[in-house]
Amino acid sequence: MNTGTTSTTGATLRGLRLALRTYPAAYRAEHGEEITAVHADATAGAGRLATIRETVGIAAYGLRVRTGITASNTAGRLLATTAPLAAAMALGQQLTALAFLPRAWQQATANNARALQQPGAVFRYLKPAAGAPSRLGAA
Repeated sequence: MNTGTTSTTGATLRGLRLALRTYPAAYRAEHGEEITAVHADATAGAGRLATIRETVGIAAYGLRVRTGITASNTAGRLLATTAPLAAAMALGQQLTALAFLPRAWQQATANNARALQQPGAVFRYLKPAAGAPSRLGAA
């Protein structure tokens, strides 16, 4: 590994080695030195959080390379195109649900308060099944 550009700590090197292991062996053999040099340049003088973020980014891309979801193939391009739309749709659905949450909460607490004040009120609305006695003990 090329660590001559900066002084890196042992923890950073261990993290980078683990991140590099997410890449397929052939890809790692071909591009490992370049990835290490870019990591060293990107984290030169950076804080701990920035170094961790960079290392996690390298590991995430390694998983993408391993699974074949990169911009060089059709699946990767399709995922890159549809993921923002899917995320926006999911967020929109949740925001819609959140818009109605205060009203639903208010109704639920009001209904629970009424049920606690009149314990037998719930049973007034229950209808007996066909053929079942209407009152307990009645035949």
